[in-house]
This record gives sequence, structure tokens and C-alpha cells, in this order.
Amino acid sequence: MKTIEEYRVNPITVNEIIIGKIISGFSSALFKGITVGLRLPRR
Repeated sequence: MKTIEEYRVNPITVNEIIIGKIISGFSSALFKGITVGLRLPRR
């Protein structure tokens, strides 16, 4: 894990931006799946 100071010193590369988008998209999709799963009635 990089600290904020390291991000300020080193420029963010394209790969890090793509990885960040993938992680954010996956986490948001996972969060939506959990909320939908909680709304469904359990048997």
C-alpha cells in the first residue's frame, strides 16, 4: 500500500489508474449485490 506522500511524489501511472477503476467497479458491484441479496426474502 502506498501512502499519500508517495502519491504526491510519484506520478500515478496509467496501470494504477486502470487497476483503481477495476477495484472501484468491483467493490461497487459487490456492494450492490449484497444490498440486493439482503432485500430478497430468505427461505
